[in-house]
Amino acid sequence: MFIYMSFIIALHNRLFIDYGDTTQLAAFAIVGYLASCYYFFAEGLVSGLQPPVSYYLGAKQYQRIIQTVKLAFSVTVGSGIVVVIVLNLFPEFFASFFANVNEPLIEATKVGIRLHLMALFLDGFLFMASIYFVAVGKSGQALFVSVGNMVVQLPFLLILPRFFGIEGVWLAVPLSNIAFTAIVLPLLFMNLKGLMRLYRSENAQVMTLTNFS
Repeated sequence: MFIYMSFIIALHNRLFIDYGDTTQLAAFAIVGYLASCYYFFAEGLVSGLQPPVSYYLGAKQYQRIIQTVKLAFSVTVGSGIVVVIVLNLFPEFFASFFANVNEPLIEATKVGIRLHLMALFLDGFLFMASIYFVAVGKSGQALFVSVGNMVVQLPFLLILPRFFGIEGVWLAVPLSNIAFTAIVLPLLFMNLKGLMRLYRSENAQVMTLTNFS
């Protein structure tokens, strides 16, 4: 996560200097502080996903894995949606915590909140997917989610600002998150469906042995 955040911050700083000014750069810092509140909450939450999922996998309690993932998904994504709604309802209130009475900075921050954080909850989902794949021993898929999240953002960050200017910089991350989620979500569903098949197979074997005895 820290490598991811460092990468995003460094590249955005450069783009805001190229396409904007110091006000936009300061607004990005404020938006980053606001987003970090959710990032750290989501990271702590999904980090707690790994121990029970790994345990249930070893114990072949596949249905428990699915239930745990559903709960983690609901809380992580649900809380992210709530954060996005609250930030969009009261953007000036949150911006004024950092910008005080600097009206240009408040206005730039409001734009950043509206555009840059519109898909914030998908960051929580991608964190969760990465931790889940680690927990079930799918290190390749976990690495794909972690590294792919950065790689997918590159074309958005390099192309969008050329056509949409400063708004393109703000929109690069949420749009890339939407695109990458469309790739990761089927992978997660396929893995969970595989666990469900194992669960049904185990149950069928138990019922067969019970009937035979």
